[in-house]
Amino acid sequence: MRRLALALTFLLLAAPAHARERAPGAPGEPARWAQADKHGFGTSATRASRVWFTLRQTELTEVYFPDLSHPAVRSLAFTVDGRPVKTGRVTNDALTYTQTSRTKAFTLTRTYVTDPERSTLLIKVRLDSRDGEEHSVEVHFDPHLSGDGNDDVGWSRGRALLAHDHRIASALVAEPALTRTSSGYKGRSEATLLEHTYDALRPGNVVQQAHTRLTGRGRAKDMTVALAFAPTASAALETARATLERGWDDTAARYRQGWTDYRNRLEPIPAAALPVAAAYETSLLLLKAHEDKQHRGAFIASPSRPWGQAPYHRVRVRDLYHVATALHAAGDRAAARRALGFLLGTQHDDGTFPAHVDVDGRRPGTARPEGLPIVLAHQLGAGRWSAVRKAADAILAQTRPRSSARLAAYVAGLICAADLARQRGANARAARYERKADAWQRRALELDGRDLEFLELVRLGVRRADDPAIVAALARADRRLKAGDFWRRGSDDPYGERSDGRGYRPDADG
Repeated sequence: MRRLALALTFLLLAAPAHARERAPGAPGEPARWAQADKHGFGTSATRASRVWFTLRQTELTEVYFPDLSHPAVRSLAFTVDGRPVKTGRVTNDALTYTQTSRTKAFTLTRTYVTDPERSTLLIKVRLDSRDGEEHSVEVHFDPHLSGDGNDDVGWSRGRALLAHDHRIASALVAEPALTRTSSGYKGRSEATLLEHTYDALRPGNVVQQAHTRLTGRGRAKDMTVALAFAPTASAALETARATLERGWDDTAARYRQGWTDYRNRLEPIPAAALPVAAAYETSLLLLKAHEDKQHRGAFIASPSRPWGQAPYHRVRVRDLYHVATALHAAGDRAAARRALGFLLGTQHDDGTFPAHVDVDGRRPGTARPEGLPIVLAHQLGAGRWSAVRKAADAILAQTRPRSSARLAAYVAGLICAADLARQRGANARAARYERKADAWQRRALELDGRDLEFLELVRLGVRRADDPAIVAALARADRRLKAGDFWRRGSDDPYGERSDGRGYRPDADG
């Protein structure tokens, strides 16, 4: 009842100036997330703009607001002459992305940035006719506000498309202005949505569409689209219009300059990375973009939901460790320290850590001992001895781990904890940590030499790279990978979509 009352309140505040039809088919089909094959991920380098976007080859997919644990959009795509754009190429410059789709009839380009001062995504759209004919372009927008696409309402105010749930709102506007606009429900009224002027006034899986003024000829080639978010629809609309008023050129320049300034504060590219310089430079910015702007140090694992199910837009211990050490090596030591601070802030009283957690610390996964936080604390020289001691004692109480990667992290963590203990005169405690670590590392490869996770033993310094047991295990793993008829993340891990394209299932080969 509270959600319905709020929805009705905002609808009354945003009532259109003329009567519109109520969209049929509520609540629509159950909401599903987009696929996770991302070709782009961007946000501004500022903290003022709390919006992030992801791209597939031809469409915008998840947009996150107000933090990286809450996707607010499923997709935004364009159709030309009533047909979806099916092919595209994505290019990137300082996290400014351009999608280019080219056919015999037209070329459609879409360039994406975010407003450094506001929570607005800005898209520069250009249509060039290649056959001399005029073409029509429509926008198809699928909001999933607050991480749930099943309880939204959508309507039009003038030439703006607005949507709202019980927490946040979105506003979609364009310059030149959109023409016909309509809101309906996924799978129910969307096929003929633009034949009507609907408002979707009952909560459900709302979809929104609009005609644009683009034809690909004369002066009807360029359009700028602003998608903004705020707690209320009126605030979102005000934000979107403010970004449009600032203009594409100035907003895009400030967006790019923010990332250029950040990169200039880091170390120069190392000689070993010169052969892959473009990938190295993009990777640095992408890693930093994974940090939440309100909850500092919370770097998510990935801005995606593989197979529309698994929520990877959470903080995970192993992923956070890798991001922190990479940024530390690149020269952003403050980011590494923030990551460690966030990580230790999630530690339980018994020394364990949640397997994953939202950026605001909510919805923690199963608690378990972890060695990588100790390694990171040791590497950064950040002290935190009480947290390190609790984490090491939790490892000490474990029986032998069941995976070589976890064993490697435990051994490395105990050795680092032992060093920190000796620095504080706790020699007896240090000796206990070292005895446990030595006993485990001697039997490390008995766990599963067939699984590629055993390479963590080398990366974390538990075994040498030329250790005969490591070399032999690597040869066995290579033979198993070559013998398979499908891609694997590891030799015993058939991870990914099934051979017929359906989603991942733990009991089926991928």
